[in-house]
Amino acid sequence: MLDGRPDGRRGLVSFAHTRTTQGTDVQVDDEALRRAYIVTLVVPLAFIVAMWAAIGTPTVFIRLILPFVAVALGSLLIGVVTRTLPLRVIGPVMFVVPTAVLFVRVMLWRIDVLPESGEMTDQFVEAVWFIVVFPLAFLVFGTRRGLQVSIAAYAGFVLASSDLLVAALTSGTFDAAFLQALSLPAVFAVLIGLLWVLASRLERMVAERERAEAFARQAFTDPLTGAANRRRLEGRLDELFDAARAGGPLFSVVLADLDHFKHINDTAGHDAGDRALAAVVERLRAGVRDSDLVGRWGGEEFVLIAADTTYEDALEVAERCRREIRATPIAALHVTASFGVSAYHDSDDMRSLMRRADLALYTAKNEGRDRVVGLPALVDPSDVDAVDRIRP
Repeated sequence: MLDGRPDGRRGLVSFAHTRTTQGTDVQVDDEALRRAYIVTLVVPLAFIVAMWAAIGTPTVFIRLILPFVAVALGSLLIGVVTRTLPLRVIGPVMFVVPTAVLFVRVMLWRIDVLPESGEMTDQFVEAVWFIVVFPLAFLVFGTRRGLQVSIAAYAGFVLASSDLLVAALTSGTFDAAFLQALSLPAVFAVLIGLLWVLASRLERMVAERERAEAFARQAFTDPLTGAANRRRLEGRLDELFDAARAGGPLFSVVLADLDHFKHINDTAGHDAGDRALAAVVERLRAGVRDSDLVGRWGGEEFVLIAADTTYEDALEVAERCRREIRATPIAALHVTASFGVSAYHDSDDMRSLMRRADLALYTAKNEGRDRVVGLPALVDPSDVDAVDRIRP
């Protein structure tokens, strides 16, 4: 576990941008968006290939435009899969290509440049517009901007169909032609409204989830260092104690304390001391596994809880962390830390386990600091003299 998050994850996905809804910045899951883009690109490419295989290229439009569309969508798909193109580029291009093709197609029909006007292909392209353009606008641009783009696309469709609409409205008859001319604009308007409602609700749900996760992080995270706070550390220890007593894996605890931290604050200032604490957390995380939890126990003291880890392995982890801290100056200061290690035993409770780690740390401080000391055996928690017997 890392970062004090209740679910114990460093983060399964990365968030690269935000959208604002209901006055709240909502983080967009780029990996989920990437998967949605892959599906959105694969489906039309598969359809184009299937159409070529089934009917060939019977019209001039299909012969000229579909290869362009296939190349454009294929290039975007490669960019998504290989991550060579940013999503902020892929999305708009993915929307513009089919929208422009559909709009040009309808316009060419309306001005009688293409001979297929009125055939089934006309209705098919209008149906594709229905299926693709408006949902794609909300997927790519989000709720507010998606609505704006959808309205613009809707206006383009109405413009392309203006001759039919004008003829129907001026005919004075409510026949089949009149209903057909008005049906698609009406259906598209309803579709845009429904998509806007669904997208708004989805973004509100995401915003509420983000707020809940933020509150959870605040409850379990040290605000200065970003490490787990004492509440989270104690909760994790309770979990591991319960598992170990039920026959689960053993675990170890590493207690770390910065050497001469008061001197750092006195000479370099408290700001430098705060930066040192945050930097130490990063060094500790660099030396542990994803299953381990790094937290701030209090002041300049930190705890590393190593699940499913023996005493000997915990000593190696502590030594690796010690070297990480010592290796690089922090805030232009030479910072070192002392470490105390203890491992779970059947008769342990949290107090006795942490007491042994504290006794080991006490010895590391007394023996010159910047070192790792472990206490492998049980001792009486009140036996302070036990520190004489805790060298590994």
